[in-house]
Amino acid sequence: AVKEGHTRLWVANLQESLSREQIIHLFEKYGAVHSIVRKGNFASVEFENGSEALRAKRGLDQVDYHGRRLNIDWYRGDKFGKLEGKNWWGGQCGHPRYKHRVIVLGLPQGIGYQNVLDLAWEAGFSVVFIDIATSRCGFIYGIIEYAHYDDYKFALDYLDGRMYKIKKPATNATNTNTHTIKTEGGGGDDNKDDNTEEVQLRFVKGDELVSVERHYSENTLKGEQKTNNYVAPTTQQQPPPPHQGYNPQQPPPATAGPGPYPPPQYPPNYGPPNGPPPSYYNQPPPPGYTQPPPPYYNQPPPPGYNQPNASYPAPPNYRPPPQ
Repeated sequence: AVKEGHTRLWVANLQESLSREQIIHLFEKYGAVHSIVRKGNFASVEFENGSEALRAKRGLDQVDYHGRRLNIDWYRGDKFGKLEGKNWWGGQCGHPRYKHRVIVLGLPQGIGYQNVLDLAWEAGFSVVFIDIATSRCGFIYGIIEYAHYDDYKFALDYLDGRMYKIKKPATNATNTNTHTIKTEGGGGDDNKDDNTEEVQLRFVKGDELVSVERHYSENTLKGEQKTNNYVAPTTQQQPPPPHQGYNPQQPPPATAGPGPYPPPQYPPNYGPPNGPPPSYYNQPPPPGYTQPPPPYYNQPPPPGYNQPNASYPAPPNYRPPPQ
């Protein structure tokens, strides 16, 4: 019998060569696995959600896997309550893994988590994390993480750019933040309802969110400038203040170059660059500056320096290596 809140399954008749990661990969096709305990041909698999455990039991019971037919049943003595401890990958229950992440753009205001989950299930049931967030630019986007790369790739390739029918919330309803999302061409009447609208959703990779925000902010700023007839102020360069003692009505001195400024003021006892050099330029060099090199520079080389097979005396205290 199916019990409400049951999240743990008992798996029998497993292949001995299967690794722990292979079993987790098999069961995470139906949802996020919290923990697993392997004992020989048996294993206990615990999910984070009871509906995911029920989906895995119905999908994998009596299925041949690596030459063995799996027998899956509910784990006896299961405790219903909050999941304890960390997940098999070292994180907490319900926390993101930052792997195989998809960003959904174009979501309307007031959309719920169940609607985002329904969108995620169109690519596969290996959904391990969903969330709805607001960017720094002000638009709403959804976050979906898959455990399987195949579902992640399917969402990017086949769900991106599709049209979805969104039913607007009723004005007299108690909960005004309720939406119903349906794929274009899905079930329902062919006649267009006045209370529905079609939107195009974009599915992009998680690491492309920064570039999307940059593109959105730049285009939004340009649109606001065009709408408000915004004119950017022109920066005019202000003329610098006049030099002290300079009268602009008088012509500049003859020695001054082109421009409104007088010639530069040089320090005392030093003329302009084209003047004579300082007095220390003509001083004689210090004593000993031009002395000849030391006497050992001109000494001849030792005897036998350039002769082939020359033998030199061994240094004192020299011991030849042992033969």
